[in-house]
Amino acid sequence: MEEKYESLITGIIEQGYGLVDDFLPAPFVAQIRTYLLAQKAQSKFKTAGIGQQAAQHTTIRNDQILWIEPHSPETLEARYQQALMGFLHYLNHSCYTGLRSAEMHYAFYDIGSFYKMHVDRFQHDSRRQFSAIFYLNENWADTDGGELLLQLPNGQEVKIAPKAGRFVCFRSHELPHAVLPAKRARLSITAWMLK
Repeated sequence: MEEKYESLITGIIEQGYGLVDDFLPAPFVAQIRTYLLAQKAQSKFKTAGIGQQAAQHTTIRNDQILWIEPHSPETLEARYQQALMGFLHYLNHSCYTGLRSAEMHYAFYDIGSFYKMHVDRFQHDSRRQFSAIFYLNENWADTDGGELLLQLPNGQEVKIAPKAGRFVCFRSHELPHAVLPAKRARLSITAWMLK
């Protein structure tokens, strides 16, 4: 994993975001995707909100989320948390970031759902340092849409397709970003590494 962690850090330093494919093996991605869909079928997801009060504004954001418990007893969630915390500790060791913990949730974007341009750090709470997204979408085609749109510091925009196993990371307060509408359901785990 260290090679992947190094690649992510290099990307963040050089271009504002890090991206690696096959962050975790394909069988694991398939298993946690199945688990996510089972939770969705049991109506455990809620309409997402914005800001610390999680106020619902469906003209800005209309995805659904399910928070993942810290130190989850669910084996699949625990394995993902272990990989994410491995990256967190690697960041601390190599970049002296002072990160302490992480929070995360599943995200389900139904056909046509979106999240308009925003940053992930709250206005009066600076704990969120890095945002990380892990995609679970099998056989995602370019024509399916649903890209992560990043607005880079140099003014350029980059679109990233939400392909299964892909992991993207960037500083929570530095990169405005959006989720573009998709032509099929779009699944991911979104996490924030906290100071």
